Amino acid sequence: MKKTNLIKIQKISWTHIVWDLYECDFDYFINKKPHKDLENFFKQKVLDFGLNVIWSQIHSFKNNSFSLIIMLSESHLCIHTWPENNYVSLDIFVCNYTRDNSIIAKNLFDEIIEYFKSQNKKINIINR
Repeated sequence: MKKTNLIKIQKISWTHIVWDLYECDFDYFINKKPHKDLENFFKQKVLDFGLNVIWSQIHSFKNNSFSLIIMLSESHLCIHTWPENNYVSLDIFVCNYTRDNSIIAKNLFDEIIEYFKSQNKKINIINR
Protein backbone atom coordinates (compact mmCIF):
# COMPACT_ATOMS: atom_id res chain seq x y z
CA MET A 1 0.00 0.00 0.00
CA LYS A 2 1.39 3.40 -1.04
CA LYS A 3 1.71 5.98 1.70
CA THR A 4 0.30 9.44 0.85
CA ASN A 5 1.63 12.58 2.46
CA LEU A 6 -1.29 14.76 3.47
CA ILE A 7 -0.74 18.47 3.81
CA LYS A 8 -2.73 20.14 6.54
CA ILE A 9 -4.19 23.37 5.18
CA GLN A 10 -5.02 26.10 7.64
CA LYS A 11 -8.57 27.42 7.26
CA ILE A 12 -8.26 30.97 6.03
CA SER A 13 -11.26 33.06 5.04
CA TRP A 14 -11.25 35.78 2.38
CA THR A 15 -14.05 38.12 1.43
CA HIS A 16 -14.15 39.79 -1.98
CA ILE A 17 -16.95 42.28 -2.60
CA VAL A 18 -17.59 43.90 -5.96
CA TRP A 19 -20.24 46.59 -6.27
CA ASP A 20 -21.59 48.31 -9.36
CA LEU A 21 -23.21 51.62 -8.49
CA TYR A 22 -25.51 53.18 -11.07
CA GLU A 23 -27.30 56.53 -11.13
CA CYS A 24 -24.71 58.14 -8.83
CA ASP A 25 -24.84 61.82 -7.98
CA PHE A 26 -21.48 62.96 -9.34
CA ASP A 27 -22.25 66.59 -8.74
CA TYR A 28 -22.56 65.78 -5.06
CA PHE A 29 -19.09 64.33 -4.52
CA ILE A 30 -16.71 64.92 -7.42
CA ASN A 31 -17.43 68.55 -8.18
CA LYS A 32 -17.35 69.56 -4.52
CA LYS A 33 -13.91 68.20 -3.52
CA PRO A 34 -10.48 68.01 -5.16
CA HIS A 35 -9.53 64.40 -5.88
CA LYS A 36 -6.68 64.48 -3.35
CA ASP A 37 -9.25 65.29 -0.66
CA LEU A 38 -11.29 62.27 -1.82
CA GLU A 39 -8.21 60.05 -1.46
CA ASN A 40 -7.71 61.24 2.11
CA PHE A 41 -11.43 60.87 2.85
CA PHE A 42 -11.51 57.21 1.75
CA LYS A 43 -8.21 56.40 3.48
CA GLN A 44 -9.69 57.74 6.71
CA LYS A 45 -12.82 55.61 6.21
CA VAL A 46 -10.62 52.51 5.90
CA LEU A 47 -8.71 53.46 9.05
CA ASP A 48 -11.96 54.16 10.92
CA PHE A 49 -12.94 50.52 10.33
CA GLY A 50 -9.66 49.23 11.76
CA LEU A 51 -8.05 48.19 8.48
CA ASN A 52 -4.38 49.00 7.84
CA VAL A 53 -3.33 51.23 4.93
CA ILE A 54 0.02 50.41 3.32
CA TRP A 55 -0.22 53.03 0.54
CA SER A 56 -2.74 54.72 -1.70
CA GLN A 57 -2.80 56.33 -5.11
CA ILE A 58 -5.43 58.34 -6.93
CA HIS A 59 -5.36 59.15 -10.62
CA SER A 60 -7.53 61.92 -12.07
CA PHE A 61 -8.81 61.89 -15.64
CA LYS A 62 -9.76 64.81 -17.89
CA ASN A 63 -13.49 64.14 -17.58
CA ASN A 64 -13.27 64.70 -13.78
CA SER A 65 -13.33 60.97 -13.06
CA PHE A 66 -10.80 59.20 -10.90
CA SER A 67 -9.45 55.79 -10.01
CA LEU A 68 -8.29 55.13 -6.48
CA ILE A 69 -6.49 52.15 -5.01
CA ILE A 70 -5.79 51.74 -1.34
CA MET A 71 -3.41 48.89 -0.63
CA LEU A 72 -4.21 47.32 2.73
CA SER A 73 -2.23 44.87 4.79
CA GLU A 74 -5.51 42.90 4.55
CA SER A 75 -5.52 43.32 0.70
CA HIS A 76 -7.12 46.27 -1.17
CA LEU A 77 -9.91 48.74 -1.87
CA CYS A 78 -10.39 50.06 -5.42
CA ILE A 79 -12.76 52.75 -6.66
CA HIS A 80 -13.21 53.61 -10.35
CA THR A 81 -15.58 56.34 -11.53
CA TRP A 82 -17.28 57.17 -14.83
CA PRO A 83 -19.17 60.46 -14.36
CA GLU A 84 -20.36 60.46 -17.98
CA ASN A 85 -22.31 57.28 -17.13
CA ASN A 86 -23.11 58.14 -13.50
CA TYR A 87 -21.35 54.86 -12.65
CA VAL A 88 -18.91 53.79 -9.91
CA SER A 89 -17.17 50.45 -9.56
CA LEU A 90 -16.06 49.43 -6.05
CA ASP A 91 -13.92 46.46 -5.15
CA ILE A 92 -12.70 45.38 -1.74
CA PHE A 93 -10.81 42.21 -0.98
CA VAL A 94 -9.89 41.38 2.63
CA CYS A 95 -7.92 38.53 4.07
CA ASN A 96 -8.83 37.21 7.48
CA TYR A 97 -5.67 35.74 8.96
CA THR A 98 -6.13 36.94 12.54
CA ARG A 99 -9.81 37.97 12.58
CA ASP A 100 -12.92 37.82 10.44
CA ASN A 101 -12.97 41.03 8.36
CA SER A 102 -16.05 40.17 6.30
CA ILE A 103 -18.46 42.27 8.40
CA ILE A 104 -15.95 45.15 8.40
CA ALA A 105 -15.75 45.01 4.59
CA LYS A 106 -19.54 45.01 4.22
CA ASN A 107 -19.98 47.91 6.66
CA LEU A 108 -17.23 49.91 4.95
CA PHE A 109 -18.98 49.41 1.63
CA ASP A 110 -22.30 50.54 3.09
CA GLU A 111 -20.71 53.86 4.08
CA ILE A 112 -18.97 54.30 0.72
CA ILE A 113 -22.19 53.61 -1.16
CA GLU A 114 -23.99 56.19 0.92
CA TYR A 115 -21.32 58.70 -0.05
CA PHE A 116 -21.89 58.16 -3.79
CA LYS A 117 -25.70 58.51 -3.46
CA SER A 118 -26.32 55.58 -5.82
CA GLN A 119 -29.93 54.98 -6.83
CA ASN A 120 -29.28 51.51 -8.26
CA LYS A 121 -26.75 48.91 -7.06
CA LYS A 122 -25.53 45.45 -7.95
CA ILE A 123 -23.42 43.45 -5.50
CA ASN A 124 -21.30 40.33 -5.82
CA ILE A 125 -19.84 38.81 -2.64
CA ILE A 126 -17.32 36.03 -3.05
CA ASN A 127 -16.32 34.10 0.05
CA ARG A 128 -13.18 32.11 -0.54
